[in-house]
Amino acid sequence: MTQEDFVTVVALLFLLGAVTGPARADAGDAPEYPKMALSNGLVEIEVYLPDAQIGFYRGTRFDWAGVMGRATFRGHTFFGELKEQHDPVGHDHAAGPVEEFSMFDPPGFSEAAEGEPFIKIGVGLLKKEGEAYEFWRQYEIVRPAERLHEVSKDGRSITFRESLRNERGWSYEYEKKLELVRGRPKLKIIHTLRNTGKRTIDTDHYNHTMFMIDGRPIGREYSIEFPFDPTGEIKDKEKAELRGRQL
Repeated sequence: MTQEDFVTVVALLFLLGAVTGPARADAGDAPEYPKMALSNGLVEIEVYLPDAQIGFYRGTRFDWAGVMGRATFRGHTFFGELKEQHDPVGHDHAAGPVEEFSMFDPPGFSEAAEGEPFIKIGVGLLKKEGEAYEFWRQYEIVRPAERLHEVSKDGRSITFRESLRNERGWSYEYEKKLELVRGRPKLKIIHTLRNTGKRTIDTDHYNHTMFMIDGRPIGREYSIEFPFDPTGEIKDKEKAELRGRQL
């Protein structure tokens, strides 16, 4: 990626589902992490705010912006803590439609010597450990990215702004907006990544939706109906089964 903006839009529809089985109990004495509520009158979402000291998610894998504790629609809840014991620095202890940049080779990792910094967009500047990058490893954070956030006046959207400047020729500005569409049960996630440095940023990006409905962990109660004939192979047949258009 060069100086041009890299913009993607992800639209998530909240689909009403029914599941059975025991719900996960509330955490009770769990710590209170900084968060913000958004609503469009139909859907309400709870968004955790990035914070290097007291944030809900402080791992070095996923983008700190846009982690959601809960979404509520027609009396049902979506998302939530998937782990019974939450660890803020656990690489997969995030929640909601979390996202990751550069899952396999972050900018600057390959050329950095042991102990030197590399870039993880969505997190900041990390310290290299080992010859190969491992997304599940908790790397030491040399310096978190600079961050600001702004909530719209109508309370339907929040915009996160992140920047990292002058690190061996790398600089970027990253903006991520969560917006509940007016009058619809729909959430938009809009990204803008701008390269402001002299080095080429070669990255990839994906959304890793961590969800559960009404506090019930993923299990046999869940099924997915496709509007088409799915193809492919299920790697772990003990965990999932494909029956026609139903998974």
